[in-house]
Amino acid sequence: MIQHVFKLIKTQWKNNIWIILELFIVSALMWYIVDYFSVMLITSRIPLGFEIENTYAVKIAHYQSDNPNYIDYGEDSEEPALNFLRIVDRIRNHSEIMDVSIGQWHYPYCSSNMTAGYRHDSLRVNARILYVTPSYFEMFSVHPAAGGEPSLLGEALEHGVIISSGMEEALFPGSHAAGQTILTNDSTSSYRVSAVSVPLKNHRFSRRDNYIYFPFQEHTLMGMNEENIKDNTSITFRTRSGMNEKDFASSFKAEMNTQLSIGNFYITGIIPISELRTLTLKADGVYESVQNRTGFTVFFLLNVFLGVIGTFWLRIKKRREEIGLCIAVGSSRHQVMRQMMTESLGLLLIALVPAIIIWGNLILVETLPVHTLGLTWQRFALNSLFTILPLSLVIILATWYPAWRSASIQPAEALHYE
Repeated sequence: MIQHVFKLIKTQWKNNIWIILELFIVSALMWYIVDYFSVMLITSRIPLGFEIENTYAVKIAHYQSDNPNYIDYGEDSEEPALNFLRIVDRIRNHSEIMDVSIGQWHYPYCSSNMTAGYRHDSLRVNARILYVTPSYFEMFSVHPAAGGEPSLLGEALEHGVIISSGMEEALFPGSHAAGQTILTNDSTSSYRVSAVSVPLKNHRFSRRDNYIYFPFQEHTLMGMNEENIKDNTSITFRTRSGMNEKDFASSFKAEMNTQLSIGNFYITGIIPISELRTLTLKADGVYESVQNRTGFTVFFLLNVFLGVIGTFWLRIKKRREEIGLCIAVGSSRHQVMRQMMTESLGLLLIALVPAIIIWGNLILVETLPVHTLGLTWQRFALNSLFTILPLSLVIILATWYPAWRSASIQPAEALHYE
């Protein structure tokens, strides 16, 4: 039957060539769209490596020298640093606070970050730098790659630096980084790796990144003025579970506003890190990109659905008398409908041959985005599957009903047309 179907397609090639061309263009465009959404879906399902439930960032400011409340401590005074640490202690002593952490560029979805290059032997990699205190790992539930509680990383931080699994794989392929030494790219500094964390991502829709954790030393604040402390040091804390983030943030600020105004420092906001996540994704254009592409995809698929249905409906309607004649000479309705569907899927199969070549070239020449997911044949196969299956279903739907209607023609009526 398959051979007979392709003979029919060849016999009617003048009409079928336009249908094949339409299916080729539709499948090529649809594959590219499927690639975007499949990459987004797969990437979003890869664990972040940290948790932000019940965590908050503290926004602080300081009085300027022209403010009547400004206190001049003099140059190189340790009082600004001590005032900052007093704020940290008062937050830590609050009954609802479980953990407090201070550091530099250290909390998830922070708008500021710093990166540097590191190497081991001839292998080099760039990594995101975080200065943290030991409580950071329990606060954001960052676990060791080898398993165990986050507190193990806090203990290891006292004996060296901690790197993420991705950085370990890049610098120590097939080996373990713990106990090894890494260098900066210019070889001016060396660091002992005391532990390795689970793989980490910047946000839900990014790929796993390289991280390196340095211990934050409070004594480095001594001698810094309020401006430097505010710009380079941040405070985060975690509350007990089951609390409404927005309600707690507003009530905590109202309750602690006076207590947390020390020296020239005062609190300007308590922001749930979940809100910072939303702001980060908006700033990176993730939400806008998803919304725009989703809108375009819905519009495109609607047009594809209507176009394909209209094309095959008209194709079968023009062959109504041919179908009736087949029935008149002994073919059953089931056989006729099966033949029509097989012909339609055969047209799709022919169109897929050049389409697959286009898809393969998109992989080979690396024109697809790779910043979130690498170019692999598994990616190719997944995209192809989710392109071919919907198109096949649409074609079957577009063929079934008009074929069923045409197969209902009476043999005498078909002979009359003939």
